[in-house]
Amino acid sequence: MLNLNEYQVFAFFYIIGIIISIVFDFFKALRKNIKHKDLFVYIEDSIYLLFCTILIFLGIFKLNSGVLRFYLIIALVLGILGYFLTISRFCVIIFSVIIRFIKNIITFILKTIKNFFYILKRINKKFIEYFIKNK
Repeated sequence: MLNLNEYQVFAFFYIIGIIISIVFDFFKALRKNIKHKDLFVYIEDSIYLLFCTILIFLGIFKLNSGVLRFYLIIALVLGILGYFLTISRFCVIIFSVIIRFIKNIITFILKTIKNFFYILKRINKKFIEYFIKNK
C-alpha cells in the first residue's frame, strides 16, 4: 500500500479513467476494421470488462487501502470524459491505421504462404505425372 494523499489518489484514478478509455477505443477501432462474429464480440467485451474491473480494484486496493470513496468515481468519470472530449477521435484513427497495417502484413504473409503451397502442389503433381508416364 502506498502512502498517498487524496489529491494524488484522485490524479491516479483520473489516469485510470483515461487508460480505460484508450483500451475501449482500441476495441472500437478493432471492430471497425475487422469483421467480427457475435461470439468474438462477446469475448472481447468480456476481456474489456475483466481488464477494467481488475484495473479499478487494484487501484482501490493499492492506492487507497481498499476504501472506495465517491471522489474516486468522480475522478474515473472525469478521466473518461476528458479523454473522449479531447483526443479520442485521433486515437481511434491512429489505432485504425495500425490495425490496418498489421492486417495488411498478415494478409500478405498468408497469401505468400498460400501461393507457395499452391506452387509446391503443382510441382508435386507434375512430378507424379512424370513418374507415372515413365513407369
